[in-house]
Amino acid sequence: MSTTRRTLALSILIAALLAGLAAVSAQSQDGPVTFDVGDPQGIDSMSPLIGVTVPAYEAWNLMYATLTDKAAKDFSTIPGLAESWEGSDDGLTWTYKLRDGLKWSDGKPLTSEDIVWTINTARKEEWINHSAVVGNLTASAPDPTTVVIESSIPDPKLPTMDVYILPKHIWGPMSDAERDKYPGEDGVGSGPFVLEEFKKGQFARYRANPNYWGGKPAVDRVVQRKFNNPDAMVA
Repeated sequence: MSTTRRTLALSILIAALLAGLAAVSAQSQDGPVTFDVGDPQGIDSMSPLIGVTVPAYEAWNLMYATLTDKAAKDFSTIPGLAESWEGSDDGLTWTYKLRDGLKWSDGKPLTSEDIVWTINTARKEEWINHSAVVGNLTASAPDPTTVVIESSIPDPKLPTMDVYILPKHIWGPMSDAERDKYPGEDGVGSGPFVLEEFKKGQFARYRANPNYWGGKPAVDRVVQRKFNNPDAMVA
């Protein structure tokens, strides 16, 4: 269910970005470029452990990178935080090699420990948006740029690992009860944008992440705006 929602959210966001290219290009190139996205549903939580609405998935797609991703054309596995991977002969073990120099938006190193902590903690605590993917997986980190994932059963989804990776230095020190209530509004991420301000039921504003592994995004800011009336949103 989480993968379906994430794919739907990503498709909606891509469609919105493509539809807004003309508006973006019409803005002055001398100043910051902001892209506005309207929705009638709203973000229920910025925490991937709590939220379930489609706009929340759109927010996480902006803020959090994944170990691998899926190609828009055929959903084949493509690089994300990992630039390469290799599977064992029985398909139960996959070894991923991370990109060099990965950083969180606050400048701290993003290493295999963040990914291992996310996968193992999500499995143990049954995070709602992760457990369907990681329920049979165990991760380890032989070194800072290598992640080894072992599955207890043959898993046709692997090597795709597109769950949101969270910063261990932010989420790790909390107890499981504290994580369940944490709003996730710290603004520390690894995606193309980082959260700047969030007012539930009104808007969420993001700025470009200077440490994003994929380079500077084409726009400087993204704003998700909540509309109570779909007709007003269209207008």
